[in-house]
Amino acid sequence: MNFMQISYKQGDIIFVPYPYTDLTQTKKRPVIIISKNQINKENYIVAKITSVIRNDEFSFVLHEKDLDTKLNKPSEVRTNEIFTIHKTLVIKKFARLTKSVLKELTTKIQDNISTE
Repeated sequence: MNFMQISYKQGDIIFVPYPYTDLTQTKKRPVIIISKNQINKENYIVAKITSVIRNDEFSFVLHEKDLDTKLNKPSEVRTNEIFTIHKTLVIKKFARLTKSVLKELTTKIQDNISTE
């Protein structure tokens, strides 16, 4: 039997089993793929999305106009909570970020990790 492999792209919002920081458990939650499509082979680099709005230097607030579908709640990307996940752990795709907002997000992430 031949199964078609689903490929996800930079800017896709997907559900994955997200690990707690102590790595003892996981919770199904949305993340956004931030890695470039050219390197999205076996793994994706993702950033956590949460409905807990902190409005701090690591917050990137998402608005409904930024996505191709409706959000369940106001949400933000945590630009300091980034990790790599294998493609087989993706549960499903939820939405996609617009290109212009994706550019703003990746710029913020770069600013947060650039040298001073």
